[in-house]
Amino acid sequence: AVVSTQSTGKRVKQGGVNEQLWMENKQIDELKFKFKEKEDPASYASLIASNMARVTDPRDYLDPPSRRIYNETLEELIMDHITPDNFNMYISSLKLSEDEETAYGPQLTQKEKWYNTPYENMAMSADDIANWESVSLDPELKLPETNPFIPDDFTMKDYEGEPQPVLVNQSSVSEMTVWWYQDNVFKQPKIHMACRIQPDSSTPTIKKNLLSEMLYKMFQRETSESLYPAITVDYTIDLLFSDYWAMSLAGFSDDDKVKRVIESGLESLFELNFEQDEAHFNATIREPIRKEYLNIRNWQPGNLVRRYARMLMDEYMFEYQETLKELDTLTQADIEELRDNFLQNVSIDCSVMGNVRKRLAAEYAEILKNKLVAGAGAKIVKEDRLSNFIQPVFKLPQNKTLVIRKKAENPDEPNSGVLTQFQIGPIESNGPYSDRLPYTRWVLTTLLGLMMKEPCFNYLRTKKQLGYVAMCFEDTYKDVILFNILVQGSRDDAGAYIIAQEQDNLLNIQFDEFTKQNTTPEGQQQFEDIKVALRKQIEEKPISLSDMDAQLNKEIFSPTRDFGRKEKKVAALEKITMDDFLEFYERYLMGPKRRKISSQVYGKAHAVPETVDPKKGEVLITDPAAYRDDNLSEKFQLDE
Repeated sequence: AVVSTQSTGKRVKQGGVNEQLWMENKQIDELKFKFKEKEDPASYASLIASNMARVTDPRDYLDPPSRRIYNETLEELIMDHITPDNFNMYISSLKLSEDEETAYGPQLTQKEKWYNTPYENMAMSADDIANWESVSLDPELKLPETNPFIPDDFTMKDYEGEPQPVLVNQSSVSEMTVWWYQDNVFKQPKIHMACRIQPDSSTPTIKKNLLSEMLYKMFQRETSESLYPAITVDYTIDLLFSDYWAMSLAGFSDDDKVKRVIESGLESLFELNFEQDEAHFNATIREPIRKEYLNIRNWQPGNLVRRYARMLMDEYMFEYQETLKELDTLTQADIEELRDNFLQNVSIDCSVMGNVRKRLAAEYAEILKNKLVAGAGAKIVKEDRLSNFIQPVFKLPQNKTLVIRKKAENPDEPNSGVLTQFQIGPIESNGPYSDRLPYTRWVLTTLLGLMMKEPCFNYLRTKKQLGYVAMCFEDTYKDVILFNILVQGSRDDAGAYIIAQEQDNLLNIQFDEFTKQNTTPEGQQQFEDIKVALRKQIEEKPISLSDMDAQLNKEIFSPTRDFGRKEKKVAALEKITMDDFLEFYERYLMGPKRRKISSQVYGKAHAVPETVDPKKGEVLITDPAAYRDDNLSEKFQLDE
């Protein structure tokens, strides 16, 4: 790596100052700045504040690209500074030691003051500098040609759209489902395209999961090089591989450049080299995946408890130890076979939106279709598999608490963590509220998250001082709504067992508090105030085309495609009373209908209890994946 870096510096210096490349980079930065999307105000204010200390003239921050002036003399001075004796090298590795010098580097004798991280500074040897000065030039290393992806068409297309996304009915994409939405709000020369490539249902395996990860890393490495010029101009194209494939593209709406990005990205997928030198493949693909799984051992308990809870519900998650056993058995030919076999029976749903007309939306989708057919002989079927797709989330048994107990694998981990989690049900289902307005259950769960946020922090952190992380929140995992109580802390006298007990105490105490709240006008007004806050949250409008794209795609790639969801949620919210909330709370968090997990990870100071209380409906689980495979079979349906 060091030799390659020095060779690159030598090649840059050999070419001398390149005004054409300098001007091209300035042009790209001006385009990015001119068409920058709006940001969340708080985030943007924070960004400005972080830059104010190093910017003396506000114009340098408000419009930096236009203020750059080409200065050949200054560029030559910079060139002169690119020498091995001005080179700083940073090495970070777990194989470095505080105790002794190793083959990987010197003994670490110093510690930085904030995190007590060991480190060492050492000067480059004269021999190293001399060797780097004499490196030979790599004949394949060249300065880039003119960037072919720089857009030059920023024309806003004549508007022919509809208030909501509509289907594209053209013969060229008759085998696909293509949604189109022409933006008339943000009016930026940008486009967003997303496609979901859905196979027929299949059984998940560790092998399929790993091969999908390997394929993704190979694709990323290939496109980071082949599409680097497009990436510098803010074009992005990505393919995620799992139980279904997801393709996404974003960038300027210049028709010629968009087509070129789609073609180049998909050609990269089918030009992957599956006969790489094995040492190179291991270093760039297999070993990074191995490190990702091995690093799970160092996750903090707050993250581990969520992983274990998900593993109990999700048939696509496995223990990392089992995954590592499989990793070394897989070959490059296996990856190629997965890629090609996956496409033999797929349905394709796409959305194309932004500054784009319907005809072009069909053309972009057609390019995708043709590349999949040409690349792997894809067989595409017109089938609404989104409506039939069942998320791989198992129903938990009612009136039981599934207690997952694990010791932190890091023997020095001071923290314990507990996640108490309740399954509510599919986001698209109203559950037992079939006689109420749509999304009543979703609204009640979201109200629960808002109303529990402050009491949760006050009781678990401020009063009981159980940990520096203490929160209650609702979220969605693979389209199933969950309510969570999460605590992570390092008190010697309050391990995971005590934390779990106090989380249960919080639920009982807060139910009594909410019941009292419902008996007073002031308490009922507090509830109405929370409803007002939630209404504002629901009705919040997107601030950019990217935001709008994300919101609309949630519907396009959902089974119901309900583009009136916001209005229906607000209508449901208006009808909900405090009595409804209390009934919901009791049903899903306390009563015999509850579906509950207590995921516990014990730090170094605490032993893991070996028993639970069956009278409370507790079931002890030490291997979440094995328990899931042996005991859970029923999955959530939309009519749950």
